[in-house]
Amino acid sequence: MQAPQDPLAQLAPLRAPADPHWWPPAPGWWLLAAVMLLALTWALWSLLRRHRQRRYRRVAAERLNACRKAVDSDPSLHYASECNRILKTVALRSFPRRDVAALSGTAWLAFLHDTSPGVDTAPFDASLTAKLYTAQAPSEPADIDTLHQSAQLWIAKHRAAP
Repeated sequence: MQAPQDPLAQLAPLRAPADPHWWPPAPGWWLLAAVMLLALTWALWSLLRRHRQRRYRRVAAERLNACRKAVDSDPSLHYASECNRILKTVALRSFPRRDVAALSGTAWLAFLHDTSPGVDTAPFDASLTAKLYTAQAPSEPADIDTLHQSAQLWIAKHRAAP
């Protein structure tokens, strides 16, 4: 008698299905790509808008640095009044004109203190207003340096009105 044959041995080998193609992606990937594109566009637009809105700060810092260099080359220039003019220009750009334009003296100094978080406003004290209205230019470079640094920080970090 013959040995029975194994019926499973007669079966053909299993064929694996074809590998899936990477293109075209599933609809979920298309949706994710669209959302990512929108998010990237919005982020770039927001960065560009912020860069343009903060341009006045960069221009004011450049003017302040140019004024400082001019005082270094010609000590007879009145740095305090020029620095105050630049600060007032920035304040008029950042805050409502009705709140800033008429400020002077201690009210102006209080405004500088109130709108400068994290900035050492010690140079913006009563001596600044005294220096503004004297005919003689300040002769101490240390005073000019501290005033310059504080003005730079105020320009960079003041809280602008919404």
